[in-house]
Amino acid sequence: ADFSEAKLMNVNFSGVDLSPLSLDYVPSQGALTQTVLQKASFLNADLTGVNFTNANLTGVDLKGANIEDSIFDGAIFSNTIMPDGTVRSD
Repeated sequence: ADFSEAKLMNVNFSGVDLSPLSLDYVPSQGALTQTVLQKASFLNADLTGVNFTNANLTGVDLKGANIEDSIFDGAIFSNTIMPDGTVRSD
């Protein structure tokens, strides 16, 4: 799915497989709980307050993204590129 030009505010994609997804440079708020986001790109996206509880973030690119107040409880991190460019796997 490619939402590169979309304006997604307060969306709820809970439980959906959105891999690979592109949300580069897109402001987004809402719920991505239990969502499969493998290899998704959130390059420089505004993800302030997004709920990623139990989401699969394997291979996701969050470089430059704003994840302030985002919730990652139970999220799967494997080769996930964090906003500062470091790679997280746990």
